[in-house]
Amino acid sequence: MKKEAKIGFSLLWILVIVAIIIWIDPRPQKIVVPDRSVPISAENDWGKHIEGCYYKFNDYIYCAGKKEILMNVDENTFQVLTHLVAKDKNQVYILHKVYPGLDAPTFRQYSIEGLHLRDVFTDKNGFYYLKGQGLESLPLDLETTRPIGSTYIRDKNAVFFTGNYSIDKVENADPESFRILGTCAAIERSFGEYVADKNYVYVGTQILPNIDPASFKQIARIEGDGELPYSFFLWKDSKNIYVYCGTHIKEADYYTFEYKDARAQDKNNYYNFNTGGGNYSLTPKK
Repeated sequence: MKKEAKIGFSLLWILVIVAIIIWIDPRPQKIVVPDRSVPISAENDWGKHIEGCYYKFNDYIYCAGKKEILMNVDENTFQVLTHLVAKDKNQVYILHKVYPGLDAPTFRQYSIEGLHLRDVFTDKNGFYYLKGQGLESLPLDLETTRPIGSTYIRDKNAVFFTGNYSIDKVENADPESFRILGTCAAIERSFGEYVADKNYVYVGTQILPNIDPASFKQIARIEGDGELPYSFFLWKDSKNIYVYCGTHIKEADYYTFEYKDARAQDKNNYYNFNTGGGNYSLTPKK
């Protein structure tokens, strides 16, 4: 009888210790989402959608991508900056994790004159960009940094391209003369564009060395006939004709080339363009 009582007493103490450990366990708690097929925008078992990947579920805020709650959130100052980035008065969050070393009160998506650059952020100490599930520092001068269009950013020393879900330096670019020329191709909401400085024309970070930036201009817009809204543009400089985003039409007769009656043509050929981009074919004139 005494042995049974001793065993029962030991089991009681084990249960008490386990309960204390669970109560004080600091590890993130898992949020159970019953149905992953439910649309994210719906207010259902996912909880209330705040913005981006963030939801409020009972008394917790969590990111739908990981289903782990954000710890020690100040709900009164919590705000979502982009799909994966949020902050409150004390901390900055990437997905569900606190990202250290940032000044939360001044941390914001970088903007100037109402223009927001995707995945570029700043605080009182510097600039950062979202790479994967973390932030990397950008070597930009706080005083002279300016956006150029919606996908480039420059300071007094360099130009960076932000359009490929990363930040890439545009090598050899002259920040002072760097400018947007115009669109070279567009599909739905995505687009490619020509940019230039005093020396070169670029697409993204790629130099198009044979194009003269001083004389380069758009001459026609061609609408695609596919299922998705698609358009591309004809450009020329002082010597050559170009289509898509830097494709030289080598066969074109420069002085007679024109876009007329919904067809690109010169004295020798009609030019047929693939709406998928990149290729073209010729139909000789009779």
